[in-house]
Amino acid sequence: FGPELGMGEKLNELYKNETVFIVKYAWGGSNLHTQWNPNRGDLYEAFIEFVKTSLEYLISKNYEPDIIAMTWMQGESDSTLEYAKIYENNLMSLIRSTRNDLSNYIKNKMYFVDAYISDSEYWTYYYLVNAAKQNICNMDPYSLCIDTIKEGLTYKREPFNNIDLAHYDSLGEIKLGHL
Repeated sequence: FGPELGMGEKLNELYKNETVFIVKYAWGGSNLHTQWNPNRGDLYEAFIEFVKTSLEYLISKNYEPDIIAMTWMQGESDSTLEYAKIYENNLMSLIRSTRNDLSNYIKNKMYFVDAYISDSEYWTYYYLVNAAKQNICNMDPYSLCIDTIKEGLTYKREPFNNIDLAHYDSLGEIKLGHL
């Protein structure tokens, strides 16, 4: 699981009288520079199609979906020097394209909620990716950024017999969703 578990808990706590749906589309180990790139990415195209199909299903069940926000937890595969340098432009393109391609389902504004990648030894240029994320959040009033390093999300605890330094652990994922 990912942060959606903690996010569901927090949304239920904050919006007790509303029906909230989380449409999850995730692909581990993917990159923004090619796969999620709106101009050429197969994952981007599949993501947009999946979200539209999910929302059309809700409409067929007499719901009136309104996309309030998109969350994004990605960047590790772009943390090489070559791709970290262009991460900001690629991410801004993703945000603009997503808002445009899903505009029929956005009644007001769609927030973009992003989170830093960890400072794991695997991600040599994590700080460039995180700086790009923060720059976008500083420029775009409808983008929010979670500093997972400052918030103390952990990645050095699980699985107990074979530590996974590439991903936040279970408690880190839940905390990310709460944030």
